[in-house]
Amino acid sequence: MKDFPVLDLGIQPDVPEGAFRLTLDGLVENPVTLDWAWLSELPQEDRFNDIHCVTQWSRYDNTWTGVPVQALLDWRG
Repeated sequence: MKDFPVLDLGIQPDVPEGAFRLTLDGLVENPVTLDWAWLSELPQEDRFNDIHCVTQWSRYDNTWTGVPVQALLDWRG
């Protein structure tokens, strides 16, 4: 993504795909931990939006591709 402001403390962790884990737990019926390969197999969608930050900058016409949250909520593994 071009021209996207990165606001951090100067540290951007490098997480290899093989080490990636997404854990869904807490007040859920079926806690699960997903790895990158599994997550990548879920249906993905494109979304288009504008971003307006509280620090008073905006970025228009952004296209995002990824797994919608509803796909995770609907999964019954």
